[in-house]
Formats: sequence, C-alpha cells, structure tokens
Amino acid sequence: MEMLSRNFTNAKIKLYTCNTQKGKWPELPADVDLFHIDGDHTTAGSFFDMAMAFTRMKRGAYLLVDDYDFLPDVRIGVDSFISAFSSLISDYKYFPTFRGDVLITRA
Repeated sequence: MEMLSRNFTNAKIKLYTCNTQKGKWPELPADVDLFHIDGDHTTAGSFFDMAMAFTRMKRGAYLLVDDYDFLPDVRIGVDSFISAFSSLISDYKYFPTFRGDVLITRA
C-alpha cells in the first residue's frame, strides 16, 4: 500500500483481499483500475481468477498476474486466458521480474 501511495499520489487506493477459491468475491466498485492476481496456482484456478477479475474491470484497466515464470500451471493458465479473451484484451506485456509478471490491459 505504501508503494502504491508513494508512486500514485493522486490515486484513491483501496485494497481488497479474498479467497476466490471459496467462491466469494468482495463487493467492488464499478471503476476498478488494477487487479493483482496472486491466488490459486493451478491452471484452472489462475484462469478462473483472471476471468472473474476481468468481468469487474473497466476499459483500460490492468490485470497483473505474477508467478508466470515460477509456476508452469500459472503460465498455462495465463496463456490460455490471453487466447480465450483475446477480443477483450488491448495489450499484454511480460516482465522478467523475480518470478515473472504479465500485465494485461482490458480493451
């Protein structure tokens, strides 16, 4: 939270955490700018988390997924998601961080 506040001084930042594998998402505003997925590390679980987040994202919002390089199941889930949702994605980028991050932009 401190890093976000320091780097995005004009942003209203509110963090939500949840265990999506228990089937419950928190109530979220309609104008979410960024989702960070670090959840279930199975292929199906990572795909599900990304799909659920995408349904709650406004145009131009970002979806950040970590562990792309670290966990093969996450890589498969991300690649499958990008393929399945390609018509709703305006851009995606890979970042070679400690465990690998992928940033996806909603069209």
